[in-house]
Amino acid sequence: MAESINPEPASTLFETEKAAGNAAGNVFSLVHHHTIIQNPGPTTYPTEVLVQPIGCTWLSSAVSAEVEDNTGMRAVVQRVTQATVTVAGEVTGQIERGVVVLLGVARNDTEKSAEYLAAKVVNLRIFDDENGRMNRSLLETGGAILVVSQFTLYGDTRKGRRPAYDEAAPAELARNLYDYFVAQVQSLGAANVATGVFQAEMLVTLTNDGPVTLICESKV
Repeated sequence: MAESINPEPASTLFETEKAAGNAAGNVFSLVHHHTIIQNPGPTTYPTEVLVQPIGCTWLSSAVSAEVEDNTGMRAVVQRVTQATVTVAGEVTGQIERGVVVLLGVARNDTEKSAEYLAAKVVNLRIFDDENGRMNRSLLETGGAILVVSQFTLYGDTRKGRRPAYDEAAPAELARNLYDYFVAQVQSLGAANVATGVFQAEMLVTLTNDGPVTLICESKV
C-alpha cells in the first residue's frame, strides 16, 4: 500500500461499526491531500480493504473475501519390502517390494485430481538404480502398489483435542475417486495393484524400506 502525498494537518474522525462476524467494521476518516492506493488481487486472508473517495472523505470498507481452498487429494507414499491389509481376519491385499499409498480424498477433488496424483505416484524416482541412488520409479522397477483409503489424512488438529474432518470428501465421492485412482494406476502400467476395502476397519502391516516416506498432493 502506498500513501501520503503532502499530508496536511487535519482532524480525523474514526467511527467503527462492528457487524456480526466482521470484527474489522467500517472505518471513516476525514483527510486532506491524502491518497490511498491499493490493488486487492487474490488473497487467502479473511478480509481485505477496498478504498473509494467520497468528496474529501475516504470511505474504507472492510469486506469479507473468499478464502481460496487449496486442499487437494493427498497420498502418503511409503517404499516397502512387503505390506498386507487385513479385514475381519482375512487378507484382502498383499504386495512384496513396491509402495503403500494411503489415499485421502478432499471434498473438492475431481477425476483430474486422481489422474494427476496417480501419475505422480507411479513415476516418483524413489527406488535405487545400479549405483545405489534413488533414480528409478515404480514403473521402471516393476514394483507393486497397495492403495488404502485414508480419510484421516484430513484431520485438522489445530483446535481442541478431537480432529475435525471438514475437508474430507463425503463417502460417495471419496469411494468413486478412490476407485478411479486405482484404475488410473492400473492404466498407467503398474505391474501389481492391490487394495484395501473402502470404509472398512483395516489392519495394515508393512516394512518401510529406507525408511522412505513422501507426502504428495494434487493441489498446493
